[in-house]
Amino acid sequence: MRTIPNPSGRSKARKLAVPDVTVMSQKEAAHAYLDAGLMPHPWRVSKGTKVSCYSGFQFDTIQETHESIDEWKRNWQCGLVTSRASGLIAADIDDRDAFEVWETDIDFPETAWAHTGHKGGYHLLFDARELAPEDWPTQGNIPGGQIKTNGFIAVEPSRHPNGRQYRWDGQYGRRVAPIGSAGQGLCGYQRSPGSAPG
Repeated sequence: MRTIPNPSGRSKARKLAVPDVTVMSQKEAAHAYLDAGLMPHPWRVSKGTKVSCYSGFQFDTIQETHESIDEWKRNWQCGLVTSRASGLIAADIDDRDAFEVWETDIDFPETAWAHTGHKGGYHLLFDARELAPEDWPTQGNIPGGQIKTNGFIAVEPSRHPNGRQYRWDGQYGRRVAPIGSAGQGLCGYQRSPGSAPG
């Protein structure tokens, strides 16, 4: 692990897509995600919940390398950083119905998504590298789940603390779509009087 002084300095030219990691180990998958331009992050289960394997760092300045991945411990699982450093934002949805009936003008693009450990839950992954710093949403609640903008999400081939495996779904392909106007829309929602706190 190393830190980067300028989280907005990541390359924006390369289109992002989720690699196929279905038969890979945790380390192999982490290498594949990094090669694909996504930022892996190790996590482990502690007292029944997911926690980072690192301490004393900030998600806005963290950077994994192939060398640091080689040093991951055997029980570490693979996640992806969601922060300005990675340029990724994720919607972590636990209640599909609440999210889908959310009356909002926010237009979420079709993008790579994954089944999570919660029954019916899923992650939506967005490319937010073009989002201006002032439009970067705060990590917090939305109807049906959370927006992850300063942390990590667990990804395939990891397993949820309940034993269920995270799994990418190919319904919309593996392309990580640019978040577009949805980024500003999330900021606007969070600033509105009726929004839920994080």
